Amino acid sequence: MNLKNLTKTAFFVVLMIIGAFINVSFGSPVPFTLQTLFMLMAGIIIGYKYGALSQVVYVLLGLFGLPIFTQGKGGLAALLSPTFGFLLGFILAAFVTGLLFKKLAIKNSYVKGVVSTLIGAVIVYLPGILYFYVVQNVIVDKPYSLLTIVGFMVPFFIPDVLKAIAAGILGVLIRNALVKRHLLDVE
Repeated sequence: MNLKNLTKTAFFVVLMIIGAFINVSFGSPVPFTLQTLFMLMAGIIIGYKYGALSQVVYVLLGLFGLPIFTQGKGGLAALLSPTFGFLLGFILAAFVTGLLFKKLAIKNSYVKGVVSTLIGAVIVYLPGILYFYVVQNVIVDKPYSLLTIVGFMVPFFIPDVLKAIAAGILGVLIRNALVKRHLLDVE
């Protein structure tokens, strides 16, 4: 990994940390944050490899004890949090978003960006909901059906769709500006 790749990866790790601290919780165990926006932009701007790597580094730093997860949490205890699956979903979603942006045969880059980020936003929910289900039903022994857990997520769907659209548009806009100035290599 060269310095340019290290820098762009680190930049999105920092954005994820900032995004974790810009949060609103309405009594739900899953707060509203800007992390989804930044994670999806990572996939668009720095690509699937480094976008996913930025998420891996963010999660590992938090697991190593840095209080960088939402609400200042960190450490291995995060593995027992019902919301940890969403952090795993960030890794997968950044990868898929970046890969789709690279591979989709859509000529308009803004449409391609939005389609990629919308799919990426959905991807976050897959491990998030499954992990939430396992923790609640197996570890915490507070049984919830998958349907109930999906119901908990409904208030997040519209904000996540809006963040995905914004990430797709902003991501392409920023990516194009960086490429034009030779600050970002096109993968």
